[in-house]
Amino acid sequence: MRRLLSSLFSSLPALGNAVIFLLFIFILFGILGVHQFSGQFYYRCRLTPQPIPGEDIWPIDYSINRLCSIDGDGAFKCPANRYCGSPEMFNLTMKHENITNS
Repeated sequence: MRRLLSSLFSSLPALGNAVIFLLFIFILFGILGVHQFSGQFYYRCRLTPQPIPGEDIWPIDYSINRLCSIDGDGAFKCPANRYCGSPEMFNLTMKHENITNS
């Protein structure tokens, strides 16, 4: 038992190097993921084609619980009389966006 514990403690510096390397990899892929998907999760089907003037809000159609796409890449398109968009398109703040509400 003593030999097992001593070998475990002697391997901790090497494990520390592996943990630091894995932490670097996680941070790197986290930064790449945030850059790749920045703002994509705010594209929702909206009730109006543009934000309501003077109120800085763009109402979301909460009957549609999917993200939409304005590109022609085969993603979900909003039904008729609904408009896909993100508040970033009109330089609105995200304080009125409640994407957790369903």
